Amino acid sequence: MNTKEMELQKIAESTGSTQTALSNEQRDEYLHTALEAGKLSLGNGSETARCYNIVKNILKSSGSENYVATVISKSIFASLDGKTEIATAERAGTNLNRICVANDISHAVADGKLGLKEAREKLSVLSQTKLYNFVLRLLAYVVAMVATPIFLNCTIVDCAAATVCGVIMAFVDALFRRIRIHTFASIFTQTLIMVICGGLSVIFSRGYVSLYAVVVAAIMPMFPGLALTNAVRDTLQGDYVSGAGRLMEAFMSALAISLGVAVGLVVSVLATGTQFEQLFDTPFGVITDTPYLFWIYAAAALFYSAGYCILFEVPPKFIIWSALVGCAGKTLCMYINYHTDSEVWGTFLATLVVALLAQIFARIFKAPATPFLIAGIMALVPGRSLYASISTIIDGAYAEGSTELLRTLMIAGAIALAIFLVDTIFLTAHRIKNRKIMKQ
Repeated sequence: MNTKEMELQKIAESTGSTQTALSNEQRDEYLHTALEAGKLSLGNGSETARCYNIVKNILKSSGSENYVATVISKSIFASLDGKTEIATAERAGTNLNRICVANDISHAVADGKLGLKEAREKLSVLSQTKLYNFVLRLLAYVVAMVATPIFLNCTIVDCAAATVCGVIMAFVDALFRRIRIHTFASIFTQTLIMVICGGLSVIFSRGYVSLYAVVVAAIMPMFPGLALTNAVRDTLQGDYVSGAGRLMEAFMSALAISLGVAVGLVVSVLATGTQFEQLFDTPFGVITDTPYLFWIYAAAALFYSAGYCILFEVPPKFIIWSALVGCAGKTLCMYINYHTDSEVWGTFLATLVVALLAQIFARIFKAPATPFLIAGIMALVPGRSLYASISTIIDGAYAEGSTELLRTLMIAGAIALAIFLVDTIFLTAHRIKNRKIMKQ
């Protein structure tokens, strides 16, 4: 709190007033700080309710009772003492660290531990901050893509091919981040490049590499897990416009992946003169008989989730916990699938565990649940089913392709339903707790 704010507070206390009078300059400072924090969180993947709370906390800290905060899709409306400002959050990617820090800044301002000037300085630095350099992101891509063939029970050769594709994908991702092309075009082009790389690896290895393993590993980082999660959480909060918008974002991302896979397969066939059967008929299934199967799955899931934590800029202090959430969810899912052959049921139960652990860790560390939730969700997204549906349809097996597509939708629905149920329970408990506090 600066000197002018302290003087106004003393005047208010001496006159018995509970509301501090704001000058036009102070009002504008609160509005601009709130909007900057909101834009930073929403543009980096925050759900609408989180962005609303960040903006509201800063406006409320002004001491004025005449404030309003509204967040609709990408637009943020903030009003204080009769003046309204509007800001639009441009999608900058997924950076969970910025969401966490913006949330912490809003609480610090609300608690009087941080002044507006310091808050704006921190937000300015935060908007330019990247926790992990290119080398770490490259390593994260490699780790995440190598783990996927393990989940699919593929060969060491597949893991080696996934390693090469992971390196290529890291460079492609860095290039696209620099030139900042449209999200749909970026996802489509990256998917296309990776499918072509996978097709070439099959040809050059003379069939010893599974295109199935390489392509599934490649499309997993682009699967719209965060958009799907936010769509569910926004809808739960009653923000149906934002929820529908996020759901459409997830659909468009999935469509871009599908088109990239389809075009990539066709290009691979035409460029190499091979048949589809030559790309798909590859050996795999080498670790299913080991007695240490689920320990292998658990280790792969741990590193896989840690890789995504780096790609999504999860704060370092949360990485191990986020990775453990993903490890628990994926291992449970693999165990259920192995014993019941029900991928939808296994995904649903595993997502329940992931969402529950995310909420528990969020309360333990007093942080948003998103960093813990997304790492767990990414290990469960139906990349295998999505690829299988596209490849079978291209190969002319329309009935089988439709079945796989339905399986993909059911798995995505199971993830959404599980998140919805857990969020509903915790949200209801929070409201009951607040009502008891108000009555006291």
